[in-house]
Amino acid sequence: MSIGFAVCIWLFAMAAGMVGLADYSTRAGVETTPPAVAPPAARGSSGKYQLLMFAHPRCPCTAASLAELSRVLVRCGDRVDAQIWFYRPADQSDEWTRTALWRTAAAIPGVKTAVDIDGELADQFDARTSGSIALYDAAGTLRYHGGITASRGHEGDNLGKSALLGEILGTRSHVGGCPVFGCVLRRSDDATVE
Repeated sequence: MSIGFAVCIWLFAMAAGMVGLADYSTRAGVETTPPAVAPPAARGSSGKYQLLMFAHPRCPCTAASLAELSRVLVRCGDRVDAQIWFYRPADQSDEWTRTALWRTAAAIPGVKTAVDIDGELADQFDARTSGSIALYDAAGTLRYHGGITASRGHEGDNLGKSALLGEILGTRSHVGGCPVFGCVLRRSDDATVE
């Protein structure tokens, strides 16, 4: 085999790998729509916006979603009650969810973290991808749903975060939802989820 041929094969393999990586990072989760009106159990009594995020505790993509959520909440002050529901299979203990992502979420000021056994609450909100958000106003009406990153695991300005902020701050963007970039929410193996 000539060196030129080997270099061509190497370049082809590198290009194919880069294309695959780009496809993976920009492939959104399944598009879903939460209920137009929050179920009674999810409605707050504070007169604030209710923000629910659904997360897989072992999804590396979710770190970016948590970072963006933290930035959103800093700008919104006390206008939002935020909850992050971490998926846990019924056959696992709560310790299964106590990952670095859980600790990051719990450290965000004003955020409440909770365990969602077998994704029962996520099912009520039709959340299928880690990082899915549902935002309801004080009357319980859905104002935004989707993600707040532009691709898997990438922080920075994006349409989803801008739309969420617009709803909360009253500068509505008229974007009801954006794609969610993250891992499948209900996969329960101990390895990195897809």
